[in-house]
Amino acid sequence: MAYCTREDVESKLPVGDIILFTDDVQSEQVNEDNLARAIEDADSVINGYVRARYRVPFDTVPKLIRQISTDLTIYNLASRKYTVEMPDTYRNRYTDSIKLLRAIKSGEVDMEDVPEPEPQVPDAVVTNKTKSDRVFSGERLSQW
Repeated sequence: MAYCTREDVESKLPVGDIILFTDDVQSEQVNEDNLARAIEDADSVINGYVRARYRVPFDTVPKLIRQISTDLTIYNLASRKYTVEMPDTYRNRYTDSIKLLRAIKSGEVDMEDVPEPEPQVPDAVVTNKTKSDRVFSGERLSQW
């Protein structure tokens, strides 16, 4: 499940810009495949950061993750057009989102609507060493 939708992107970026960023064949329509790829790439970045703290992918998308996904998607779309000089508006979306992801990962920012998973504790300690693997024994140490 994607963390943001076309509607989320349209709420922050005019449809004309989405067309400009996705339409490679001048059809004057949003290329849904390019938009989906930008969303998928954004979500992959999010998962890479927050998987250290939360179980991903999220079953229910937290508001903060939806916001970050939307901003990263817009950056990904803009980077299709601006291959040399990215405008500050889009670059700032990216850097702010990455800062926020780092803060989520470190625990500095808490997502209220997502419970942290219980730490996984192994049931027992398992070893492959036996008594005959010992390098030092009481008898050997007494020789010193």
